[in-house]
Amino acid sequence: MAAEYTFFSSAHGSFPRIDHMLGNKTHLKTFKKIEIISRIISDHNGIKLEINKRMNLGNYTNTWKLNNMLLNDQWVNEESKKEIEKLLETSDNGNTTCQNLWDTAKSVLKGNFTAISAYIKKEEKLQINNLMMHLKVLENQEQTQPQIRRKEIIKIRAEINKM
Repeated sequence: MAAEYTFFSSAHGSFPRIDHMLGNKTHLKTFKKIEIISRIISDHNGIKLEINKRMNLGNYTNTWKLNNMLLNDQWVNEESKKEIEKLLETSDNGNTTCQNLWDTAKSVLKGNFTAISAYIKKEEKLQINNLMMHLKVLENQEQTQPQIRRKEIIKIRAEINKM
């Protein structure tokens, strides 16, 4: 049986295993089989993870979908442009096919959008936590001075609901 590989480097004529799956030891019993799938068009072979069907995972799907609201954000657009420019500078050596550039660009942008989404969610959670703490302080102060802090409390609650 021939050794399996996940990538073919035409520049070096080598067949390394550069793609990996990571997981926690506690979940090993849920994995039924992991195999390398032969490539058809790409220079990368896929990795297939078969999960033990006895485990009830519900209706979980792992399909990534772009949050279209990100495209309306000027900062996100600028970051994406920088990533594409960096990709083209490092990847386009004249020998790279358009299909490989396109596939690489899709992967880079997906990673970029995922990272930006995570950053935005983290910032929103931080902002909500700060507002909630401030709200708690104001509510405690309102118990001793009822009318003074009421407008501020209403304003902060409106901000939290807006998020």
